[in-house]
Amino acid sequence: QLPADASNAAERVSLLRRRVKLLKRCCEDNSQGKAKVLDAQEQLVDATTAHSSASAADKDTAADELVELSELLDNNAGNYARAMQLLDRAIDSKLAVGAPPTDVALIFFKQGRLFNRMGRYQEAVERLQSSVEIRSQVLGEEHLDLAASFNWLGNAFKNLKKLEEAL
Repeated sequence: QLPADASNAAERVSLLRRRVKLLKRCCEDNSQGKAKVLDAQEQLVDATTAHSSASAADKDTAADELVELSELLDNNAGNYARAMQLLDRAIDSKLAVGAPPTDVALIFFKQGRLFNRMGRYQEAVERLQSSVEIRSQVLGEEHLDLAASFNWLGNAFKNLKKLEEAL
């Protein structure tokens, strides 16, 4: 049983971190195991972000774990709405800790891809354009990450039947 009270918040985060590692090693090969890993990871993220004395680095790591969780939900469970909620939380966390713009651009990219999969193409275009804008300013016009954003942006425009913009 994990301690739930605020006085043991640091211990709870530490125990949850170990639980996630253990579950990943032994249980990720089946659907029940994946569900346990997802649940444990989400508990870890919640505990870390709620822990008032957690460092900015720990909170940034928790935001990265939210992004990882969203990918698992998207790829394995097709739970797009929950994946989007996690990405929204990740953006809030990244902005709160002053994360690099490329981290925010990556989340915008993942949101754009997810919106595209959900058939919400206009929202996909908006997120992907934000990703393109940040990545082009920070990484430069020749970076591969920018190419990925352009590729998904073109797909979203194609799905909107805006073929001129897709080119």
